[in-house]
Amino acid sequence: MKFDHNTFIVTGGASGLGEATVRALHAAGAAVVIADLNVELGNALAGELGARVAFARTNVADESETRNIHGPTAHEAAAISKTTRLSRPEDHHENR
Repeated sequence: MKFDHNTFIVTGGASGLGEATVRALHAAGAAVVIADLNVELGNALAGELGARVAFARTNVADESETRNIHGPTAHEAAAISKTTRLSRPEDHHENR
């Protein structure tokens, strides 16, 4: 699977396994949205990684908050690198 030119949303991405996932995806060339409740850690990680990363304070238990991630925040991460294509859940099929 190619990660570059795609945007990924990682819930719980500010620490632990989520943080490791954010770092791995970013290292592979992906744009990443860190979706987490921890504003301090999320902003720090986004600031550390820099290009192709955005943070969105998100409570994944609240459906309206998770819907908002797919809007401006994901587009913001994708816009950081003009070569990045925004990836939506419906874009992913088993054949890819």
